[in-house]
Amino acid sequence: MEAACDATTCQKYDFSLAKDLIDLVVGQGKANLWVVLGPPSNYKFTDGKKRENGTTYLPNGPISRQAHKDYLTALVNYATAYGRQVSGDSGWHVASWNLYNEVSSEYKSTFNNDIDKATTAYADFVIDSSKILRKLTPQSEIVLAGTGSGTDLKGGHGEFYKLVFSKLKQANLDYSPFDYWESHWFGEFDNYQTNEKDYSAKYFIKFLQENGYGDKKFLIRAGGTYSGQDLQERKGLMDNEQSERDQAEFLVKRFVYNLANGVKKIPWSTIYERAEYQGENHVQFQYVSLIYDGTPDGVSKNQKCVDGWLPCPDPGRGVKKLSYFAYKKLIEVSKGKDWSKIEALATGVNDVYSYKIVNGGKTNYFTWWDWWNKCPRPNLAKPGMDTACINKYSPTLSIAVDDNTPEVKITEAIPDFATGQEVDNAGYAKAFKTYTISALNGKAEIPLGIVPLYVTYTGNPPVITSALTSTGTIGTAFSYQITATNSPTSFNAAGLPAGLSVSTGGLISGTPSTIGTSSVTISATNAGGTGSAGLTLSVYSACDVNRDGSTNVVDVQLQVNQALGVAACTSDLNRDGFCNVIDVQRGVNAGLGGQCVLGP
Repeated sequence: MEAACDATTCQKYDFSLAKDLIDLVVGQGKANLWVVLGPPSNYKFTDGKKRENGTTYLPNGPISRQAHKDYLTALVNYATAYGRQVSGDSGWHVASWNLYNEVSSEYKSTFNNDIDKATTAYADFVIDSSKILRKLTPQSEIVLAGTGSGTDLKGGHGEFYKLVFSKLKQANLDYSPFDYWESHWFGEFDNYQTNEKDYSAKYFIKFLQENGYGDKKFLIRAGGTYSGQDLQERKGLMDNEQSERDQAEFLVKRFVYNLANGVKKIPWSTIYERAEYQGENHVQFQYVSLIYDGTPDGVSKNQKCVDGWLPCPDPGRGVKKLSYFAYKKLIEVSKGKDWSKIEALATGVNDVYSYKIVNGGKTNYFTWWDWWNKCPRPNLAKPGMDTACINKYSPTLSIAVDDNTPEVKITEAIPDFATGQEVDNAGYAKAFKTYTISALNGKAEIPLGIVPLYVTYTGNPPVITSALTSTGTIGTAFSYQITATNSPTSFNAAGLPAGLSVSTGGLISGTPSTIGTSSVTISATNAGGTGSAGLTLSVYSACDVNRDGSTNVVDVQLQVNQALGVAACTSDLNRDGFCNVIDVQRGVNAGLGGQCVLGP
């Protein structure tokens, strides 16, 4: 932040908060940084625009815009240099710079709902900031600020961003002003697919396309659902009690569903709960986190237990919720997966979702049933799940597997406990229920309950299908492609003659430099294992026409025969019981009027 400024510029900045953040995160090797960059300043700089709070200003003219650019330049240089010092990595950089937060209402209120002035001011902030970021930290990603859970793309929010996108286009920049556009999606545990206005990711992606930025990506930066209950929540957003299991279920579905529907990144809102938000004790954002903070303690002033404030007392600062462990398992299961290749499957069953990713020969399914559309949720009056209802309506999902696959492995996506504290006590390794289901005739029938499932199976190893004999000529380019069934991910060949090599794609190529026959072991590998076969590869001299391993008068005669257009034997002219090159030669002699055509 600015520390010493006059009407036009700053002489000193205070980056102690940036230092503390880098020490806390980068210094512990936890993660890189995603920084939300705010334009408000404590100084007017002559032409700044006073915000609604009456004490701070937004850039709104050449002087205040330049002051912001000077500040951002100093901040980027400081963060980059200090981050590299702390991390010991000369290439360290802030991963993402977010160009402010929920800007529509902020700018419109500051500019008295003059939407043209509001969007011009925000577009100018984006133009100024992105130019500096592209120059000073080109590896960083730039995220255009979105709006909150109530974003209405056909209403005021949509109008605001249409104008912003238009003004960015009209600026004819020689650099890209952003890489991602974000939005914030909070809601109750059963609303994992959309924001509060029922807009799913596809509408945000389409909005980008319709406004000239179809090459940019959409992400959900802040969002989640709460655990507990708070009837004093300032906007009435926590009237319904939600268990730790509810929150964990939402988390898994929020990530998988939206990543499968075009969202590129989904950072969870916060990890630790906090005692206050904007000076208040009763705000939904305090309870969407994955780790408790100890508030309410049930004893202190303003923290005593009252009806409708749960859990009270809080389990304690640092106690992990069930969602923490569900998140950890999801990260483990997702590691190495290419989400751009995820396939949504038609289940043919209402409220059942299934997604498939094949990675390294291993097939992975993410699947679940939205049970609450059939069965009532537990609550204070009826805390237990209605198992009779679940058993009555529980669907079965049929998934296709390789014909010879004997079974699939099932891992429940939520720990088999009611709270994260119980997981910590029992141990993470024992937290998730796993079992197998037999497959028959290329299908596995999976009963679905209230818990999302990870289903995996490893296919059969590859079977070599390419020819097992091949020949080449010394000094001449050679090529042989290994082929195999069951989607190999890599190939190999051992025992190749000199001059030949194999690619990971299975192509044996090169120019052989030695004559002889080699016994080569060719192989193909996937997650199911390795299949191999023996390839007999013979390299001959260019003069060894009949490929018998030696070069003599017969090969010379064969070349002559070929030149004369006579290469095959059709009759045993010399009556020796064989039809071979000698008979061919007698036929040639006869054609030339020679003697000794017939007989031994």
